[in-house]
Amino acid sequence: MRPHGWLVFACLFGCKLGFSPLEETQGDADAGIDGMALDEGGDAAGDAAAIDAPPPGTARRIYPLWQESCAIVGGAVYCAGNNSYGQLGSGSSADQSVMVPVVGIANAVALANGTSGHHVCALRSDSTIACWGRNSGGQLGDGTQTNRSTPVSVAGVNDATQVAVGQLHTCAIRGAGALWCWGVNANGQLGDGTKTARTAPVFTGVSDAVEVSAGQDNTCVRRATGEVLCWGVNIAGQVGNGGGNQDVTVPASTGIMNATALAVGLQFACALRSDGTVWCWGRNDGWQLGASSPASSGVPVAVPGVTGATGELTAGGWVACVKTAADYRCWGWNSAGQLGDGTTSNGTGPTAVSVVTNVVEYRTGGEHTCAIEGSNAVKCWGQNYAGELSNSTTTKTATPQIVQGLP
Repeated sequence: MRPHGWLVFACLFGCKLGFSPLEETQGDADAGIDGMALDEGGDAAGDAAAIDAPPPGTARRIYPLWQESCAIVGGAVYCAGNNSYGQLGSGSSADQSVMVPVVGIANAVALANGTSGHHVCALRSDSTIACWGRNSGGQLGDGTQTNRSTPVSVAGVNDATQVAVGQLHTCAIRGAGALWCWGVNANGQLGDGTKTARTAPVFTGVSDAVEVSAGQDNTCVRRATGEVLCWGVNIAGQVGNGGGNQDVTVPASTGIMNATALAVGLQFACALRSDGTVWCWGRNDGWQLGASSPASSGVPVAVPGVTGATGELTAGGWVACVKTAADYRCWGWNSAGQLGDGTTSNGTGPTAVSVVTNVVEYRTGGEHTCAIEGSNAVKCWGQNYAGELSNSTTTKTATPQIVQGLP
């Protein structure tokens, strides 16, 4: 059983044999869409956010998503796993247990590392964004609510530097740091002060964003100053402003003013601070905050035992990981071995990753994890409902598997 007993344990909206994030908090994702015209650039100011670039020494990138995994090789994108909404981008709706090419993309530089929905977005080298998959709330940004099994361009965006996807919404940093969002907005996750859904991007009012990350129905951003702002659904305290469980429709401060990295999981979020510590907030029924208590926290709390963290902070469904000077440390739910310690034991704090070595890129997904080793080997492990490990099976494993189907 997964650690969120308060939710309905049923396979909803295209999930495969397991929990899919409950969408009742979204309201009617197919109603009330306002196709707001895009005001190019907004009131962008502050430091420019650099386009997310591959880590040194690797020509590949890997992105474990909800029940999918995608990779970039030489600008081309490949995906495997659940394809209920066409989120593999191959032009079909058949699940794939081996990576298949995404149609029509040859210049991708980064993907949105979403771990709670069924759509995928790619940042391209020309600063445009292409998205595909589920579009019931307009989250693909093409002005429609039509699911797409091949990529479509986000309307009017040609100056993007970063993109993030939530369950039914998407956000991008543009130009010098203006943050724009689109899609479902039933909990205020677009940050524009309303609960009106949008099929085209709307400006959030944040003009100095350097990093954005989205969760199930919430969004967080790191400003150039180091301040972390969050908004959207707050039922488990995932906004981090200490304001109870009310939805927040405009960016609110978490009180963290010195963040150097940010990652949002399913219903929690974490920030790396300049002193090398990691602080998390939100739901904690699976040790997502790094300890057994509290059950949830509406304000950031320090993850015990993590010091000297240097970057590469990542958060998935119920897991967070960070690179330290000595190793990678992970904490959270471990039912399929996704923590990377070679076990499926739960109920421990941050633990050292031992199943891969010489890591140059490391990310967590819904219930699986992927890494790139120094040899450029791409490996994934954990849950495998729909073939997301890309190893020609649908069998979960705590042992890293070589990702098949990549050139």
